[in-house]
Amino acid sequence: MGLQDLSLENLPAFADGAAQAAWAAALEAIVSDCIDRPGNDKAREVVMTTYVTPRPPDAGGGLFADVEFKITTRTPPFKTFPVMARATHSNQLMFSEMSPDHPDQMTIDDAATR
Repeated sequence: MGLQDLSLENLPAFADGAAQAAWAAALEAIVSDCIDRPGNDKAREVVMTTYVTPRPPDAGGGLFADVEFKITTRTPPFKTFPVMARATHSNQLMFSEMSPDHPDQMTIDDAATR
């Protein structure tokens, strides 16, 4: 098909389908994030922004413009559960792998080496 008015319906024909492919990939990424983290009930977002930049008019006075699409995603940040740690004399943080709520809790093996 030759000349077309830009619309959502003919987006697959625009820029060899690059905008539509990017949008589809972004949608797939946020759905995958929902599957990976079903316990996180925050919304995921896909945004398609259209940029239209005018060019200087031609000799006939017609308007030309560059058209670009930017597709972005937003997902909730990854966050672990809190683990209590204790500052050491060497300015490090020490935690207990076996007891995340008590950094001084030692295993029998830890106690034997101290």
